[in-house]
Amino acid sequence: MQENVFDEMTCEQAMLLIDKRTPTEKEKGFCPVCGEYKTTIQCRRQNTTYIDEIYNFVIMCDECFEDNEAYWKERWDELYCEIHAGIAAGNLAERTMKRR
Repeated sequence: MQENVFDEMTCEQAMLLIDKRTPTEKEKGFCPVCGEYKTTIQCRRQNTTYIDEIYNFVIMCDECFEDNEAYWKERWDELYCEIHAGIAAGNLAERTMKRR
């Protein structure tokens, strides 16, 4: 199995790779998501598992990041619920077939 060179990527390294999403000097202080002036803007690792590691990083303020985390938590919860429902349905079908 090939080792993923991005597993230990830091925000600083991600910032270099996502230069096009980095605020310019004029825009520094303005959150690219909400557009408001904030002092809490930084590069952060979001709760995603994109194959291209660069997309797992976002630049935003604390408030937008909290919303982002809540969004991804909901998506992951939905996915896990569907997976567990599928497993349960498969187990039920298997038990039904054994009874016949």
